[in-house]
Parts: sequence; C-alpha cells; structure tokens
Amino acid sequence: MKKQLTIGIDVGGTNTVLGLVDREGNCLARTEFHTQRSTNEDGPVFFDEYMELLYEAIERLLADAPEDSRVEGIGIGAPNANFYKGAIINAANLTWKDRSKPSKERLGDFEKQNRCEVVKLLKKRFPAIKAIAMTNDANAAALGELHYGGGKSLKRKDLVEITLGTGLGSGFVSNGDIVYGHNSFAGELGHIVVEPNGRNCGCGNNGCLEAYASATGIRRTALNLIDNTGTPSSLRKIERDKLTAKDVSIAAAAGDKLALEVWDITGHYLALGVATATAVTCPEAVFLFGGPTKAGDLLMNPLKRYLDKYMMPNMRDTKVMFSKLGEDAAILGASALALNAIAALKK
Repeated sequence: MKKQLTIGIDVGGTNTVLGLVDREGNCLARTEFHTQRSTNEDGPVFFDEYMELLYEAIERLLADAPEDSRVEGIGIGAPNANFYKGAIINAANLTWKDRSKPSKERLGDFEKQNRCEVVKLLKKRFPAIKAIAMTNDANAAALGELHYGGGKSLKRKDLVEITLGTGLGSGFVSNGDIVYGHNSFAGELGHIVVEPNGRNCGCGNNGCLEAYASATGIRRTALNLIDNTGTPSSLRKIERDKLTAKDVSIAAAAGDKLALEVWDITGHYLALGVATATAVTCPEAVFLFGGPTKAGDLLMNPLKRYLDKYMMPNMRDTKVMFSKLGEDAAILGASALALNAIAALKK
C-alpha cells in the first residue's frame, strides 16, 4: 500500500506557502511564492494569475512525492475562507482583481461579496485528488493542533485554539470536528464584547476581545498608558508609530512597570475570553498560538491569575497552555484539514 500524503497550503497576505506532509506531520518538501505577484509590475494582480502560480507550486510538490506514496488530499488555510463554499470571500488583505466582472452573490443579510472559488478550480485542475477543502487560518491551526500538536494526547478531542497576531482568531474543535455553524462563521472568539462601548474594532463593533488581546491590542494598551499615566517607561522613548507588542515584551522582561501593566491588562481581557469559551464549550484544553505567546510567563501568569477569578469552578480542569506546533504550523494545519476531508469521503 502506498504511503498517504497530503498537501497543506497557507495563503497569507504576503506569501503562499505549501508543504508535502506525511501522516506523522513531517514536512517532506515545501515551496512558496508571493501571494500578490503580477505579471505586470504597474498593473493589478489578477486572481487567475494567482491560481496559475498555485497550480505550478502544487505540481512541483506532486513531482517531489516519493514513488511509494500518493497525495490523497489538499487542504488550504486562508483569510475569510468559507468551508462550506470552498471560497475566499471578501478578504481585506487579498486585493486580487478579476479580469471579468467579479462573481457575486448575496449571503444572508450581507452585501454582495466577491468570491474566489479556490476549491472548485483546484478540483477541476487536479481531478485525481478527490479530497480538497479550505477553511480559515484559525480553524486550520486548531486542526493542526489536534492532529500534530498538543491535541494528540487529549482523550475526547475537544479543544479551542486561539491565534494571537495582528488580530485574534480562534478555532473550536468538538469531538474531533471543527465547529463551523450554519454558515461557516462560528468560533469568532475575537469578536465577543469584553468591554461594552470600548475600543473600536476592525469588524465595526466596539469593545471586542481582538481590540485588547491581539498584538495590535497590546500596542494600543501601551499607547493608552503612555498617554494617560505618568509611569516612567523605556517605551516612551520609542516613536509611537514604531512601537510593537515585541517592544512591550522586551521592556516587561527588563522589569519596566508600565510594560508589566500592559501584560496584566492583556491577561485580564484574554481571561475573559477564555472563561467565556470554556463556559460555552467546556474543552479539555485551550491552546494559545502566535507572536505574543513568545512573551511566555509575562502573558501566562496574569492570564492564569485572572482565570482563577473568572472561570467557573467546574471548568477549572480545562488546561490552558501554549501551542505545541512548530514553525510549520500553518502548513500542518492545512494538511490536517485535508486528512479530515479524506476521512469524510470514506464515511
């Protein structure tokens, strides 16, 4: 029997990265290209140009597959990806244009949206690969954690993955399956309201968790303390538009009081989100992934202190820890989605 392989694809705003992955989570080969590359330097980037680059990258990986193996599935993690429709819909950071009139359709009460039919086109181009699926990047990370990370040791396969970056994403896994909801938009923990009438959020609402506990939120908290307190801090020496969450972490590690307060505030709001998630889904574990987690105990200590205050007593056996995924996390997450698609075909 040939060894089963999958291709995991991470579509980022800057680069698209692909990997050839075995069932143990080993990345056997990888390739990448610029997501928004154009054949005309002065012209727009067309979606069909992107797909041609994607086809070529997939074909390179198929050629790299060992002779005793077979690629049985492709998984794609992408911003604003709709699992049910297999399309990227209205992604703010993907500025592809269509050579013809954009494909549009009404989604519930939303305005008509542009759709990039990635899965449909891949199935047409690679008919021998039956299991092709796409989901948003946070859901892919959750599946990667389940199949290849800390989720492997969980008994009931119930977990929440929280991705901390420019925004705050999340994926909810129940009994081994992603919770998608009726329209594929379930699990948006970053957009629960933790501060009524609070900071504006990119989603259009106010007071969302993302506005406080993401890397962007950490920066906003630091600037707020700089503007509204007299606490001495090395952060005051950094130009406002250059201040980052990493700067806050470095300053806090050196004992900077204002920076330590930033992490305390961040832990407070993140604890509200984690406590809410556990009250609703009662996962066995919550995993934190992304750049701000590199702060280590600067984030984890206040988070756990506030969880003791906010989490329901009968939920406190939920483990809260940093992700076990490594540098290939995005590829592995997309690969895990492909494994789920393969399994679904066999049911």
